[in-house]
Amino acid sequence: FSQWDQIFPDTMMTVAAIDRIIHHATIIEIEGESYRKKQRVKK
Repeated sequence: FSQWDQIFPDTMMTVAAIDRIIHHATIIEIEGESYRKKQRVKK
């Protein structure tokens, strides 16, 4: 969520959007190299 302020022109819009998305969500942070990125490099 740290880069969302680059998408929305207003901080309050950013906070409102994130709040609505995560209200009933479970946030799972995945660390490590992206599987899709790794597959794209192989092609």
